[in-house]
Amino acid sequence: MNKRRDTEMRKDKLLEAASDLFLEKGYRDTSVNSIVESIGVSKGTFYYYFDSKVEVLDGLVDKFGEPIYEKIDGIIEKNSLNAIEKLNRIFSTSSRLKLNNKEDLRKIFHLMYRPENLRLRDKIQKQSVERSAPKVAKVLKQGIEEGTLDTELPEEASRLILHMGTNLQEEMSELLLDDEAKVEAKIFISKYRAYENAIERVVGAPVGSIELMEEADLKRFLTCFDRNSPVKDL
Repeated sequence: MNKRRDTEMRKDKLLEAASDLFLEKGYRDTSVNSIVESIGVSKGTFYYYFDSKVEVLDGLVDKFGEPIYEKIDGIIEKNSLNAIEKLNRIFSTSSRLKLNNKEDLRKIFHLMYRPENLRLRDKIQKQSVERSAPKVAKVLKQGIEEGTLDTELPEEASRLILHMGTNLQEEMSELLLDDEAKVEAKIFISKYRAYENAIERVVGAPVGSIELMEEADLKRFLTCFDRNSPVKDL
């Protein structure tokens, strides 16, 4: 058991070192040598866990997303919740998990939205959609069966919802990570409410029934990007 724990710890250290260097130098300019040298291990140790730098990307994507997917699966299996309740809870739970790890959230944003890290961002976004879309579609199908939602194409609707969320995140990231930009809470909240309204239309939900994040959580999200607070290591 201890050997397995030690193995996971060494793998986590390599992932942390890689994420730090991707943030500092960008994915393209980070070599395997620089990763192993930063924590004083051999290249043999690196290749014991990863076949390539690309596989490190896969590991980072899993590390960021796995705890969230586990929570989502638990929500989907709750028979006591209707589809709208599940949909709201899936998004709010995901957001709160991120907010409860403020430093991780800030670093991930800075890591993803560096111009040099386009490949990393694209990989994270694509995998997020591929893993999340079937889960959301399952909830939409439940809503169709119980009569709380009205859409003829649940699989396509689920992917559209997630892609709209990705587009909103990209739009807001340009402001959140711009040292010169002034981000007003009112504007940020109105954009998110427009996203919720769009979801209602896509899935045929009653007006006002979709509330993915409470206003207090949206304001907490903004405080994660206080420009006077430096980004710390994961």
